[in-house]
Amino acid sequence: MTSRVLRTVGLASRVAPGLSVAVAEELWFRPMGRPTKDAPAGARSFEMAVGGRDLNGFTIGTGDVVLLLHGWGGAGSDMSPIAVALADAGFRSVVIDLPGHGSDRRSRTDLFQMAAAIDAVSAMFGSPSAVVAHSFGAAAAFTAFPHGGPRSVVLIAPAIRSERLFEWFGDQLGLARRARARLAQRVERFAGPHVMEIMRGEADIPGADMLILHDPADPRTAFVDSEAFVASHPSARLVPFPDSGHHRILHDDDAIAEIVRFLA
Repeated sequence: MTSRVLRTVGLASRVAPGLSVAVAEELWFRPMGRPTKDAPAGARSFEMAVGGRDLNGFTIGTGDVVLLLHGWGGAGSDMSPIAVALADAGFRSVVIDLPGHGSDRRSRTDLFQMAAAIDAVSAMFGSPSAVVAHSFGAAAAFTAFPHGGPRSVVLIAPAIRSERLFEWFGDQLGLARRARARLAQRVERFAGPHVMEIMRGEADIPGADMLILHDPADPRTAFVDSEAFVASHPSARLVPFPDSGHHRILHDDDAIAEIVRFLA
């Protein structure tokens, strides 16, 4: 998303709000992420077709299946350090480029398509005993497992409040206030009540113990949202990781060790 596009959409929201909201909605569903990197040494790559998409991923290790989900605009390879550590600890890590990300040639996606990919991966490798999800991957996990399944869930810097996402997105585009409200209404109509519950931090994965790792000063997702989630979910525990950032935490040795201890 270039700065020129951002400025154009922002200006249009003041003089042609209908058109700007339509463009903003299209951009909202396009992660415009980075390509995935090579799988780590010792991993086995796989391909799968989901909804007309060709998705790539890798597995490493043997044992109980742990599904690792990257965030919005990310790629499966973001989760490689955690996948390798879990493989060393006796788990089978399964990592995939979610729809619209990494190796996928289609750029548009949504939580329903992500959940379909998670269902397909679970069918291919077996239902995961645990899920490790970063940022918006948390919302994908909640969408995919509304009735439970994984016994353990790790959320890393989770994005679980839609109004904060809308504000951040609106700031990036410079959308006028009325255009932001109209965009939120359109997205909510598309998402439906269950997904909006997820995006308000009200969802759960029944029967799962949860661990949340979050930098209190995370610039992308709010630590207070993780605190509120834990307060309303007795099975969840929050561990702060100061100075780990939003993405660096995926490479933080102490954070990775905490994940391994929790799942083991």
